[in-house]
Amino acid sequence: MFENREASGRIGKWATQLAEHTIDFVSRSAIKSQVLANFIADWTPAAPSQEQPKIEAIWQLECDGAYQRDGAGASAVLTAPSGMQLKYAVRLDFNGCTNNVAEYEGLLLGLRKARALGAQRLTIRSNSEMITCQINKSNRALKPELAKYLAAVRSMEKYFLGFSIRSFSRTKNKQADQLAKAAAQFDPLPPDVFFETLKQASVNCAEEPAKFVNAITSEDWRAAIMAYLRGHFVPEDEKEEKRMALRARNYRIIGEELYRGGVCAPLLKCISREEGKQLLEEIHAGMCSSHIATRALVGKAFREGFYWPSAVADAHDVVRTCPNCQRHAHAANSHPTRCSYCLRYGPSHDGALILLDHCLQLQKTTSTSLWR
Repeated sequence: MFENREASGRIGKWATQLAEHTIDFVSRSAIKSQVLANFIADWTPAAPSQEQPKIEAIWQLECDGAYQRDGAGASAVLTAPSGMQLKYAVRLDFNGCTNNVAEYEGLLLGLRKARALGAQRLTIRSNSEMITCQINKSNRALKPELAKYLAAVRSMEKYFLGFSIRSFSRTKNKQADQLAKAAAQFDPLPPDVFFETLKQASVNCAEEPAKFVNAITSEDWRAAIMAYLRGHFVPEDEKEEKRMALRARNYRIIGEELYRGGVCAPLLKCISREEGKQLLEEIHAGMCSSHIATRALVGKAFREGFYWPSAVADAHDVVRTCPNCQRHAHAANSHPTRCSYCLRYGPSHDGALILLDHCLQLQKTTSTSLWR
């Protein structure tokens, strides 16, 4: 390099330009150890953090209900862990409302709003001692409508990690009490209150009409299906409900008659088994009889527009018991009855005959010698 004038000249120029910078030359070491160290640092799992389990914040719910001469109302006041309050009020505009019903409506209103806001733990304050004892299982709900409301509250428990309810006096639950009374009397409410009118109760308190269940004792196969389609058949369990639903899905009632149809098949009138046998006998051996076989006989009956489930078995019996078919059938070479083998015990029949013949000959010989 130093013998080459061009190379040495260029190196001199570079040295002059780079002289103002402090540059130290460091030779490159082997990279194997560094790659291994970087790999271990990148893929070594971090130590598990010793974080404390997260504790859900507790929300506070104040609920109340009011029943007056002018109407009924309910309210709920939700207080978030941050201190922010959300106020709700409803006017209960439906029949059958009482003071206890209004109290339960206020509680269900607060539970629905707390679930929508994502609250997991609740502390409920109510001024109704009876409702508090019923939810805490101290007392039983004897009235049917209150039992239904209690069941609705129990069904809301699965949406929360837990909630507790305590009874407070009306003075300590004053805010919710004022909102409930204002909603019942149509008084003006503060602008930060969410108001609505409830036209229907949260729980259906009306008595369900009695179901007329027909005792199906008929041997007709259509009776159970027609009772199910009319709503008079109450299954014993869920399996029977599914079985009847699958069985009756292709049937319908038209003019007090049961018909069976399909996706592309026409409607077939359902008849009883006795009527089906008469129809098969008429087709098979009637005025225009053809004495056809089982499958053809069933197909002909279905093409006439009739249906019953035991058609194939009934057609087989009709063909098998037809006198003309049996009389004019091809002669069978087999014995009409089933053959059976007889087992012999003791000496054979031939040996007994031989022994009897010898005895007779001996008797004749003895009697001839005595005569002589």
